Amino acid sequence: MTRAYLDHASSSPLRPAALEAMLPFLREHHADPGRLHAEGRVARVAVEHAREQVGALLGARPREVVFTGSGTEAVNAAVWGALAKAGGRGHVVTTAVEHSAVHESIDRAGVETTVVGVDHLGRFDPSEVTDAVRADTVLVSVQLANHEVGAVQTIPSVDGPLLHVDACAAAGHLPISFAEMGADLCSATSHKLGGPKGAAALLVRRGLRVPPMVVGGAQERARAPGWRTSPRSSGSEQPASR
Repeated sequence: MTRAYLDHASSSPLRPAALEAMLPFLREHHADPGRLHAEGRVARVAVEHAREQVGALLGARPREVVFTGSGTEAVNAAVWGALAKAGGRGHVVTTAVEHSAVHESIDRAGVETTVVGVDHLGRFDPSEVTDAVRADTVLVSVQLANHEVGAVQTIPSVDGPLLHVDACAAAGHLPISFAEMGADLCSATSHKLGGPKGAAALLVRRGLRVPPMVVGGAQERARAPGWRTSPRSSGSEQPASR
């Protein structure tokens, strides 16, 4: 009996085109994109080309794309960075149907949180989200599409606190324009749309500076250190990352 795999919302099979694009860098192009030798520059060009492609898919400027190792890392980096920027204090608004990566990263911070409920279809009312914002609210974190039931949400208009949109379940399935959604931060991942596991991104609005969750390198303009990504500046070598 032939089995049909129907759990793409959790993780999808790698598309052949994605595998073919990856193979040269698994087989022969091994250099650190932060190095100035020819091999490093080849890797750097590939990383920046990928950044342009992700930006085009998600309606963001390439420089707003910060590569991370997973959607969970992107979500945690968004929540941690927003709260660290506020000094680790303040109030957070989120919803009852967010992914555990959102809920647990907020819980770990130990800040006061308002959780907005949803209707029988798993959708939150954006006006309830905005009504929950207070003078001391520093972060609002909501999803664009639900990872369990597929409910598509309406992103609230938020004035004051930073707005993080979790688009991990939506990227590649819904049209997304980071420039138009009004968010400050947006997380996305590749393995739910036929890309490889271990490849994701956090979109950071141009001009916004949030502290990095992971330290130890200058990659991704010091926002997400790690060998997988490019250095902060192409004009000089950076310390090698692990």
